[in-house]
Amino acid sequence: MRHLQNISLLRGRRVTGGQVLIACATTCLVWLSASAAEAQYGPNYSAPAPRYAGHYGIQNGGGYARPVVQNAESSSPLFPRQSSYSNSYFAPEETVDPPPAPGHHDDNGGDVAEKIWSDSCSDGGCGDSCWGGCDLGCGHNPCGCHGWYAEAYGLIMTRNHANRVWTSFESGNNPNQLTHTQDADVDWVGGWEVAIGRCLPCYCGWALEARYWQLEEFNGFVSTTFPGGSVSTPLDVAGIEFGATGAGTWFDGADEHRLSRRNQISNFEVNLVNHNACHNCGPWSVGGIVGFRYFRFDEDLTFATLQSGGSWNVPTDTAFMVDNIENELFGFQVGANVRRQMRHNLAFTFTPKVGIFANHIENRFDVFRGDGLRATPTAASGAVGTYPVNGSADTISFMLEANVGLAWQFHPRWEATVGYRVVALTGIGLADHQIPPFIVDFPELEDVDINGDLILHGGYAGLTYRF
Repeated sequence: MRHLQNISLLRGRRVTGGQVLIACATTCLVWLSASAAEAQYGPNYSAPAPRYAGHYGIQNGGGYARPVVQNAESSSPLFPRQSSYSNSYFAPEETVDPPPAPGHHDDNGGDVAEKIWSDSCSDGGCGDSCWGGCDLGCGHNPCGCHGWYAEAYGLIMTRNHANRVWTSFESGNNPNQLTHTQDADVDWVGGWEVAIGRCLPCYCGWALEARYWQLEEFNGFVSTTFPGGSVSTPLDVAGIEFGATGAGTWFDGADEHRLSRRNQISNFEVNLVNHNACHNCGPWSVGGIVGFRYFRFDEDLTFATLQSGGSWNVPTDTAFMVDNIENELFGFQVGANVRRQMRHNLAFTFTPKVGIFANHIENRFDVFRGDGLRATPTAASGAVGTYPVNGSADTISFMLEANVGLAWQFHPRWEATVGYRVVALTGIGLADHQIPPFIVDFPELEDVDINGDLILHGGYAGLTYRF
């Protein structure tokens, strides 16, 4: 009290007891407030570090807002010093852009996957050495599935032979067999293949894919003549006639025999395909294939003859045997995508598929003259029936396909592929197998032979684009 009174006397004023109490109370309140603030914020108070939108919310067109840090020169949060910003405790909002997600574009319009690819893919590995790691996000893995993709290929293929059936020999010299059905051989033909696929969201590496391919018509032809003589057929045509004239008039002692073959092949399939080329982040990767497949094989085999002294331009001088057979296969298949990544963006690829199919076969065998007159069984043959003869069968067929090739990833979204393909089928009806030794044997013609096999093989080359 004496000290306070001294201060008052120096100023010429007298301090009362009530004023002393008020001054003490004010001092205590100030001290208590400062202590509470220090306990809450710490002696060196600063605002929280900036966070992303999950805490503060997205603002200013996709940036992330944060509160401004307290001026470093302030010693107490109760009395902040003024910053360079005018009369505001918080500075204007500052945005922080997150790193762009893989497979998306950055601020400059560049694709992140392309940058990763171009920066470190020279060693041709997968995983960290090529793509910057495998875990690049669902549906955005440039090593594997990347949204939509399309494929286009050129094909060149041929097929195996069926069991041969002899059709021509030198007249009067049966041991001198001249021609059989394998002589109407097919050559290599071109074809094309397209596929479209869509990667499934949240099923990384898996895609739903539709694929179609077909080959140009296989055509084979052979002509048989014998200089200074004629040709005849070992097939027994004695039991049929055209009108009242036996068919031997056209098929035996003929000036020329001709064999021609035509094949048509097409394929359609829908599969779930695993393209996860970064599986286990190693050089080898294996993905699965499962799906539905439709395969069609049609074959026409024609045996034509020109009677002695006749002309191909005169319809009544010619006669024909024609077998047409159709195979339609429906079924399910499984397979694998095997890939071995190599250097310089090259990869070895192996894609096997195997399936079990229901094969519906339709066959039609006909014998007619050039003017359309169909053959009939002779009375002496005792056979009952008419041409054409139709038959059908249903069986189980198996199919194996194997593709072996090299893939070159010359751009993040483009890949070139070249390889060799083999397609093997069992339980197939072939035209050569439907021709009986006795042409008048109607029960045999109606019974479709289904024990044939078909093997296609050849090369392919094409491009894949991911978008």
